[in-house]
Amino acid sequence: DVTKPMKLSPIYYVQYFVTIREGDGKVLNSSSWIFKGETVTIAAYYLFNVSKVERYVFLGWIGSHNFSSNVFRIRIDSPKVFEAKWKRQFYVNATSSLGFVNGSGWYDQGAYARIVVYPTTKGLLVLDVFEKWTGDIESSNSSLTIKVDSPKVLVAKWKKDYSRLILLMIFLLLLFVLLRKRIFKLTLFRFFLLFLLFPILFFETFPPYMFSDLSLSL
Repeated sequence: DVTKPMKLSPIYYVQYFVTIREGDGKVLNSSSWIFKGETVTIAAYYLFNVSKVERYVFLGWIGSHNFSSNVFRIRIDSPKVFEAKWKRQFYVNATSSLGFVNGSGWYDQGAYARIVVYPTTKGLLVLDVFEKWTGDIESSNSSLTIKVDSPKVLVAKWKKDYSRLILLMIFLLLLFVLLRKRIFKLTLFRFFLLFLLFPILFFETFPPYMFSDLSLSL
């Protein structure tokens, strides 16, 4: 109970408004009033995934103060404005059922990606030969450079090449006919000579790198 006159004086605490702008990504803080002198932690995700093929990567804070780290602590002594800056990235997915592919991964929007499939031929008598890239981009080049302005999907398409097998069959058929008609007498020396000459002719007709699978298996 008040039994005598009293003088009351209000006590005020100063607050400052801290504005947080998250931009295209995601931050953990929201704009709010903060007491003067209070130290606060402001944080943003380093990566913000929009989908499996699109994301934003944190670049830094700009505004009242600039910070490169996605997390920082600051003492509030005045109104503050912090804006998170991001860069957009897209995923390039290049695949092949044969060989090896280089170039798949995340790229900044507007950057260029170099996609390569190798080797372009596989097999011995029946070859699997690279035909073209299909998907978001079509190209017959095994190595290509593309501008990444959106998520990209590329799939290597292959075709069969029977030219070696056909050549071998023609050679054997010709040899059989010559032997059958006795036009050609197969002596031990001639057999040995054919055994040596046929691989040489075969390698000259087709580049030696096509036999990479054979050399690896020996």
